Amino acid sequence: MKKLTSIILLTSLISLSGCSTKPTFADRVLAEGESRIDIATQWEGGKKLATTGAKQLKNGQKVLDKGLSDLNDGQQLVTLGNLEIEKNKLIFQTLSKQTIAITASKVALETATKLKNSAQAWQDGEEKVTKGNKLVQLGKANITKGDAEVQKGQALLTSGQKQMQDAESRYESSPQ
Repeated sequence: MKKLTSIILLTSLISLSGCSTKPTFADRVLAEGESRIDIATQWEGGKKLATTGAKQLKNGQKVLDKGLSDLNDGQQLVTLGNLEIEKNKLIFQTLSKQTIAITASKVALETATKLKNSAQAWQDGEEKVTKGNKLVQLGKANITKGDAEVQKGQALLTSGQKQMQDAESRYESSPQ
C-alpha cells in the first residue's frame, strides 16, 4: 500500500510538471504583447531612419544647389574677366603704339591716363578670373559634398521605409 501511494504521488507530480510546460493564456497574451512591442519598436526605428534620411536628403540638395550656383557664377565671372582682359589688353597695346607719335604733353597726359585706366581694367579682369576660378572650385566641392549627402539621405530614407513596411507586414501576418 505504501508503494501504491508512492506511485500515485509520483504520477501526480509528473503529470503536474507536464502541465506547467504548456503556456497558459496569460503566457500567450504576454508573448503576443512582447511581439507587438517588438513590431512597434521596429516601425518606430524605421520611421526615425526615414525622417533622418529625409532631412539629410533635403540638406544635401541645398548644398548641391549652392554648388551648382557657385559653379555657374564662377564660370560667368571667368568669362566676363577674360573678355575684360582681352578688350583692355587690345586697348592698351593700341594706345602704346600711338605714344611713339605723340608730340604734345597734353596729348601725352591724356594717353597716359587712358593707358592707366586700360591697365586697371585689365587687372580687374584678371581678378575676376581668379575669383571666378575659386568659385568654380568651391562649386565643384559643394556639388560633390551635396551629392554624397543626397545619396546617404536617400539610402537612409529607403532603409527606414523598408523597415516600416516590414514591421507592418509582420503585424498584418501575426495572429490577432
